[in-house]
Amino acid sequence: MDGTADRVVEPDQAEAMADTLAGAGVDHELILVEGAGHAFVLVGYRSTDEELVAIFRTIDAWLVEQGLLEGADRIRLESSP
Repeated sequence: MDGTADRVVEPDQAEAMADTLAGAGVDHELILVEGAGHAFVLVGYRSTDEELVAIFRTIDAWLVEQGLLEGADRIRLESSP
C-alpha cells in the first residue's frame, strides 16, 4: 500500500516491488491510495478519519484473505456524543 503523493517511497518503487514479487510468484496486491503521502495511516497525519477507516478496513480484509485474521471487520468510527 502506497500513496500516490508519497515522496519517500515513490509509487514507481512500489510498482517495481509488485512486479518483482509477481515475477517471483509471490501472492501480493499493490494498492495505491490516491493523493496520500508517506505514512498516511498514522492518526493525525493529514488523513481524515474516514480515509483512515477505509485504509484500515482494506488492510483488515487483506489479512483475513491471507488467513492471518478471522472474523468480521470491527473497524468503524466512534459516534460523537
